[in-house]
Amino acid sequence: MVVSSPTPDVDNRPISSPQATKLRILETAERLFTEQGFAATSLREITATARVNLTAVNYHFGSKEALIDAVLTRRLQPLNQLRLDELNALEATSCGRPLSVTAILNVYVGATFKLDENPTSGGSIFLRFLGRAFTEPTEQVKQILQRQYAVMAVRYKHALMAALPHVSEEDLVAHAVYVRCHFLYDGGY
Repeated sequence: MVVSSPTPDVDNRPISSPQATKLRILETAERLFTEQGFAATSLREITATARVNLTAVNYHFGSKEALIDAVLTRRLQPLNQLRLDELNALEATSCGRPLSVTAILNVYVGATFKLDENPTSGGSIFLRFLGRAFTEPTEQVKQILQRQYAVMAVRYKHALMAALPHVSEEDLVAHAVYVRCHFLYDGGY
């Protein structure tokens, strides 16, 4: 059986699948946004670095804003799902007793460290990218982050409310405990 190799295009790079092109764009955008910021990074720079044409970005994402959303969503959904899964597992072993604040924070931060230790899930590049998203947020980035953190933040808020029954929900939400928990590692606050 003869297996043919990919047909090279004009500059001797193998022609890649649409999925490989999309991944290359995402990884390049993530790295450039991390290094330069959102406003300073142009689509033309992303396409040149990723060695794709502008129509590939438009085809896969439609706009720079949609590309930023895709980069954040690609990494935050699994991270926040891990945080939820680990909180659920911890609560399942608590025999109905409230968790300690320390245990809740360990699960939250621990998921972030697991991401940092795993280069296939973005590792430290994504954590630096996320740091930039929190320190240089555009209105669009703020909306994406709010959407990505919504379910996870509510679950952690309820766990903290159970752990701190003497603190009202209003105080917990308004107080630095909740804010610091929300941004503890991701935003560097």
